Amino acid sequence: GGLATNVIPSRMSMVIDVRLSVAEKISDFLALVDSWLSHLSSKTTIEFIRRVETSVATAVDDSNPYWVALRDTIQDMCVVFYIITNIGGVLSK
Repeated sequence: GGLATNVIPSRMSMVIDVRLSVAEKISDFLALVDSWLSHLSSKTTIEFIRRVETSVATAVDDSNPYWVALRDTIQDMCVVFYIITNIGGVLSK
């Protein structure tokens, strides 16, 4: 907002954190964003603070030494665990 709820500011900015699925194509997402922008003023712009073109899933097999160390430590502690995908829960607590 601005100084008051009934005053439209001359300029506004926002930061949006978007994390795509590893199966999502960035080109498809950018096309969606472009379609949104096409409905707005020509003065509306988008700027990327950080842009990652690809994001691969973390390997949970013997090819990943970090995973092997974690898995072996958990198993040594006799803890039962299951590998799951927590969809949309990157920042879950």
